[in-house]
This record gives sequence, C-alpha cells and structure tokens, in this order.
Amino acid sequence: MQTRRYPWRRLALLWAAVSICLIWFYWQKAVTGHYDDPDDFLRLQQVRDFLNGQSWFDLTQHRIAPPGGLAMHWSRLVDIPLLAFLWPLKPILGQQFAEAVAVVAAPLLTLLTLMVAMVAMTRRLLGHDMATTILAALLPLSAPAVFLQIHPVRIDHHGWQIALAALAIAALMQRNARVSGIGTGVALALYLNISIEGAPFVVASLGAVGLLWAANRDTGARLTAALWTLALATLVATALTAPGYRWTEGLCDAIMPSHIAAMFVAAAGTALAVRFGAESGVFARMTLLGAVLFATIATFGIAAPTCLGSPFGHMDPIVGNFWYDNVVEGMPVWRQDAVSAASMIGFPLLGLVGSVIGYARASSPEMRRRWAIILIVLIATLLTGAMVRRAAAVAQVVAVPGALVLVGILVRWGEARLAMVVRAVWTAATVVGLSPLTPVVAVAAFMPPTVDKPLKQMPKGRCDQNCIIAKLATLPPQTFLTGIDLGPSLISRTPHSAYGAGYHRLEKPLHDMILFFEGSPEQGEAFMRTHRLTAILIGPQSEEAKLFIKIAPNGMMARLARGTPPAWLVEQDLGSTALRLYRVRDRR
Repeated sequence: MQTRRYPWRRLALLWAAVSICLIWFYWQKAVTGHYDDPDDFLRLQQVRDFLNGQSWFDLTQHRIAPPGGLAMHWSRLVDIPLLAFLWPLKPILGQQFAEAVAVVAAPLLTLLTLMVAMVAMTRRLLGHDMATTILAALLPLSAPAVFLQIHPVRIDHHGWQIALAALAIAALMQRNARVSGIGTGVALALYLNISIEGAPFVVASLGAVGLLWAANRDTGARLTAALWTLALATLVATALTAPGYRWTEGLCDAIMPSHIAAMFVAAAGTALAVRFGAESGVFARMTLLGAVLFATIATFGIAAPTCLGSPFGHMDPIVGNFWYDNVVEGMPVWRQDAVSAASMIGFPLLGLVGSVIGYARASSPEMRRRWAIILIVLIATLLTGAMVRRAAAVAQVVAVPGALVLVGILVRWGEARLAMVVRAVWTAATVVGLSPLTPVVAVAAFMPPTVDKPLKQMPKGRCDQNCIIAKLATLPPQTFLTGIDLGPSLISRTPHSAYGAGYHRLEKPLHDMILFFEGSPEQGEAFMRTHRLTAILIGPQSEEAKLFIKIAPNGMMARLARGTPPAWLVEQDLGSTALRLYRVRDRR
C-alpha cells in the first residue's frame, strides 16, 4: 500500500500498541520503584528536589558527598518530560503513583520521538511503502543497545540522545536546504545540551554536509543554516538550563562558553567559506573548510586549553584505573564479551553493506546526497560505537535504512522465485534474520554458559537489593559509606545520605572509597572514625565487589563480602544477604 502523506495515524496506533505491551511488562517495576540503573534513581531524585524547592539552576545533589554535595553535569532538559507528568499528577495521585506514571510515560515519549524520526528518515530514502515504514519504526527496538536505553523506568538521558540523533539524520534527509539545516541544528544543539558525549556525532553529521558541499554535491545553505542554528540554539538552551557556575568555571564535561564561542566561529567562518568558495573547485573548498576547522579548534583551545582531548583526561589515576576504566558501557569492543561485541557492531556492519548498495542504486543527485550522508555518518558512528559501548546505539539507528535495503532485495528475490506459502516464510525469515537482535542471538548460541562461583552465602528469601534499601528508610537519617553504585538508590529510596557514588566529579570521595575497600581493617577504622561515618552498605555479589576481591583478596571489601568483618564492625541482619549492612561499634 502506498501513501505520500506522513502516516501519523498508523504510527500513533503502532506506538500505542507497543506502549501497551511495555506498560504491562514494566508497570510493577514503576510502582515499586525498582529501576535497573543508578542514574535513573538519581534523575528521579533531581526532579523531586526541584519540586521540593531546589532552584532550576541548582543541579547539586546535596545528599551525596555531604556537606558540599555533588554538582551534577547533567542537563535540565531531560527533567522536563518527567516534570510534565509528575507536577500536575502528584496532588491528584499521590507521590508514588504520580512517579510511576512519570517514569513510564516519559520514556514512551522518547520512543515516540524515535519512531517519528525513523519513519521520516526511511521514507525519504526508500519511499512510502507501508511495510517498510512499519519496519523502520520497529527495527530499532530489536537492537539491545537501543532498547536498554528506551523503555519504561529508564529515565536517564541516553534515550533522548538516541532519539535526537535520529531526528538530526531525518532532518538532513529533507530536500529544502534551509529547513533541513535549521532542523538539524536544533536537534544537535539539544543533543549537546543533554550530553557533551554527543560531540563526535555532531562533528560527523556536520562534517558529512561539509564534505558534500566541498564536492559540489550539496548547497552551502544547508551547512550554514545548520551551524548558525546549532550555535544560537546551544546558547539559548544553555542560558535556560545551565547553572551559573558553568559560565565562569572551566569544566570540560558540559557545554560552556568556550564551546559556544567555537560554534559561532565555525558558523561565521563557514558562511564566509561558502560565499567566497561558490565558484571554486574541490581543493579550494576543502582548503577553506580546513581553515575554518583550524580556527574553530584554535578558538576552543585558547579559551579552554585543558579541555582539548578527553573531558576525563585529568582524572585521579586511582579512580581512573579502578572505576572509570572498568565501567562496561565505556569500554571498547575488544574489551567486551563476544555477545556484547556483536550487539555493538553486528547490525551496523549489515547496514553499511546495504547503505553502499543504496548509494550505488540512487536514481537522482538528491538521493545520492542522502545516501552519502547515511554512509559517512554510519561509518563515523560505527567507529565511535566500537570505541565506547554506550555510543553504539546511535550506529544501530543510522544502520536501519541500509538494513532495509537488504531486506527489500531478499524479499523481492523470494517473490520472483518462491511459491506463495514459502514466500511468506522467506519474508518473515528475512526480516528476522536482518534485525539487530540476530547477530547477538547467533553469537550467544555458540557461547558456552558461564556460571559465577557464588560467595559462601547467597541471598535468602525474595527481598532483593531494592527491597532491602527500602527497609533502611525506617532508620534515622545518617551518612552511609556504600558500594560505588549503591549511593543513588540509597538517597532516592531513603532519607539517608551517601559518602560517594559513581560520578566523575566525585574524585576525592571515589578515591577514598576505593582505598577503603582495598585497604586493611586498621586503615578502614581510622577512615570511618575520622569522617564520622557509622554504617557501611555493600552488595557482596556485585561486579564491583568481585573486582575489589580480585585486586585485594584480604581487603575490606573481601572481608565484608564474606561476612567476616573486623572487630570494630558488627553486621546488622537485613533478612537477606543481597546487601550487607555493617555498623561501627562505639568505643568504650
């Protein structure tokens, strides 16, 4: 069935059907506050703090690393969808159910945004066939890297990054150059405001447009519109959401004035290059763009010389070696297990093959321009995703059009050669076989099962980590020394505070926590009493605990995980060993 109008009604029905399934599966988690990632707990707590009177421009989490607190590098933009539901519903439903609705509905809005972008992108590349439209909307959800970031109760910023990347690519597919550039610039500005990690994608997207202009395959209007819009929208978004200190302090992990200055230099320089290079050849245009790039980097380097390179390049070595370098989502493909590696690069490689075919078959200069952008951005995001696991989701999205080219080729082959019954099976097998999930399942099928050797005591009963932390809410408010990943859950579900948590701006607390859990009982007692900490909470079966035990078999974490604490600690019975709670004995 063919239609040229955007299929809003059909897409809405499809989104509603998917949403109903997801709500059914995740509602219990939403109601009970069982989230899978520490960042989701902290995001919800950030929204609660705002509703309880904390300033819109104050992103400090005062119950982590008190009394100074943790000044988060996050963006308020991601809080807006949660607030849109929580603010009006809290007086009506009460806090628990209002939060349940918010943590379900906000990710479903992210999903809708992604589906709208995917359909727009694919229709501009492959036409208006309804089957292709449906597959374009659904295929990303079968990519583990995408689904893990866009589902109910996953309320952190990664899902919005994926959706905005898809919107930017969809805008680049627009024929009208200025409309395309403005749409792209807005999407990229919001992406960067949410996370500076979007910088490689921004460079890849705008770089693709710049290369096409240099090769006389696109007008300069798209490039200049995108850059001016990026600079202006970033300035506005930062002014409306960023804490005041970001305008004066040289922090590298979020948008700051040096970034914005570099964007305006890039926009002005590109406008001049486009004007004076209109009649020039490829070499001259490339030279002009190179000069603009140099000026942009020089501007940023002069304004923020310490921020050239990785935002985390000056991290404390102990924190970097133990914590940051072992965060799985930040590791490259060669440090992942085979299944995770397949989920990162398998589908993008398929999409790359299909994109090459799509470019070769393009029937007009406009279609070649669109496929060229897909190819350039896909190669860039594939390489970025291979270097950093959490960046791999964007490559899955950009690979969808190319994968659908391969689906179309195989389906048409079956239609020409197979009987009707066999053809239906062939079509279904083709769609499933070329989905993002297939490389993952294929690799997993050949992997031997792995079973971790348990510690002496396994969790008793059905009370898991979230359940135990909820029980701690009855205790008088105090500051806990926790495992690195437990802090956000503790402050979100109890009135307590945490000495530290897994965030790079907490280098001193993280440094102290690592030395504590690796160190001796004597060093540990001195630390606890010096900082007046009275309780320790750890997850004995966590990956973090296993790493501590591997590094320091006789350190504090090893002792606490085994249930053999030093004499100055006494274990509190929590009814389960999913977590262990130890109290510091009073000196007599």
